[in-house]
Amino acid sequence: MTTKDNYTIFGRLNDFYEQILNDIQEPISCFQYTNMQALDGMLKSGCLWATNIRYLNDSSEFDIGHKNIEEYFKSCQNNSKKSKSKIKKIIKDSFSSSQIYNEEIAAYTISFCGVNDLLSQWIIYAKESGVSVEFDFSNDYLLAYGCSNSNMLKPYCLKCIKPYSVHYVSTKSESKVEITEKLIDYLYKAINCKCKINENKELHLQAVTRATATFIKNGEFIHEKESRITLFPTVNVANKQDATPIKHKLTDENIFKPYIEIYFSKLNDSCKLERCNLPIKSITVGPGWNQEMVFQSLISRINNGSYEDTKICDLKKVEYEKEYYNDFLNSDFSAYLKNKAALLNDLNNDFSKFKKNIREEKAFNHYQTLCYFCENKGVIIKKSKIPYLF
Repeated sequence: MTTKDNYTIFGRLNDFYEQILNDIQEPISCFQYTNMQALDGMLKSGCLWATNIRYLNDSSEFDIGHKNIEEYFKSCQNNSKKSKSKIKKIIKDSFSSSQIYNEEIAAYTISFCGVNDLLSQWIIYAKESGVSVEFDFSNDYLLAYGCSNSNMLKPYCLKCIKPYSVHYVSTKSESKVEITEKLIDYLYKAINCKCKINENKELHLQAVTRATATFIKNGEFIHEKESRITLFPTVNVANKQDATPIKHKLTDENIFKPYIEIYFSKLNDSCKLERCNLPIKSITVGPGWNQEMVFQSLISRINNGSYEDTKICDLKKVEYEKEYYNDFLNSDFSAYLKNKAALLNDLNNDFSKFKKNIREEKAFNHYQTLCYFCENKGVIIKKSKIPYLF
């Protein structure tokens, strides 16, 4: 296989995002729960980790998607035996051990929760006084891989990829899933087109099939309202140094968890990839015995950290600031406002006047004990409202 073929098969799944996920709902909010050490690493590196699907916390990940695809395919009636035989082989090969345990062609995912301040997420992922990081995907960022040269980026694909909501299915009964239907329809069209099915195309169809399986999840986790980005490493057989570096993190369970580093980027005026900082919208400090100290230290870290150590986008600062004050107007403290109607009018028509008036309100001082706006970064720092139980 040529270098170009390798990148086409594993590095750029445009078909998957354009034809399988094109009508799938994009989540309104994307939160990632983690501990403070991971947040610090995130701020310093400016990247997110996409983890190998086989090493996620839910042991049934991927298997449920595989089963759902197989069951739906068996129920399909209106196609020739020849076509069904070819698709059956593609599905079987997609989930063979040689494929799903090969780190270079495995699916890697970045997962987000659709709910902030969720107790189950604090317990599982953030632990004591951890954080929930809210990301803003409203801008059209391109995703890029990190390379062995830290100053270089490799394009994932020249397409803006955003998180998409996963589909929850019951493990006790057969469930019909929209993306499974789209996948099988996509495979039939690919099989029946006049183009010859060669090894490269088969590998590509297998990759699309595996990617689809990553968006099917156990219905018992529906309260998480999860969304995901699924990626594949770029592979260059001729030159390993040109491939996506696969790194490993040793977990508390003594497992080396494979991951790849993903950066946000944009094309500059010279049509070259330029790294962007993380589009973090807000950070919420979870329940913990030292929550207040963690909250204050995080404010100091964001406000006073150097540019090199705090890679957060400071774009759309005014919009973030408006959202911060709007959150205040919708908070429990709004009952104490003297002239809420007048303030709302100022917020919509004269934001500078609104800021001046709101700072005179005593209720706002109380509100800032739970929330704080880091003006120089356009980031909102919050405290969880869930009480710490000890």
